[in-house]
Amino acid sequence: MDDSKNASLMSWRSHKARRVTRSVLGAEVLAFVEAVDEAFILRHLINDLIGLTVPIEMYTDSQSIFATVMKANVPQEKRLVIDLASIRESYRNGIIKRIGFVSSKQNLADALTKDVKSERLQDYLATGVLSFDVNE
Repeated sequence: MDDSKNASLMSWRSHKARRVTRSVLGAEVLAFVEAVDEAFILRHLINDLIGLTVPIEMYTDSQSIFATVMKANVPQEKRLVIDLASIRESYRNGIIKRIGFVSSKQNLADALTKDVKSERLQDYLATGVLSFDVNE
């Protein structure tokens, strides 16, 4: 997203998690890590193709993952500690420029995975302008 809030969808998918988790937080962390990896690859491809370094901004509508990542909470599911440490390190080192919480009401991706109508998604697809309130 640029300063005028123009944005292009670069990648999207919905799939079953590759690893068994014991909690919703576990599934959210795995999805978040996969998204960071995908964003990192896309950033490098764009840089190689046109010499532009695109900042990585990550948004979630999961309050639990947002709080766990931003406040360095330790999850009960210890297998997640490494994944969370990876996210936190990428954020501290500036690889991830921004991590934000977006309410479910403003989450464009919900309409892609749930049976809900999203005027916000339709507006974005029509205009290419992405606008939502973010808590950091």
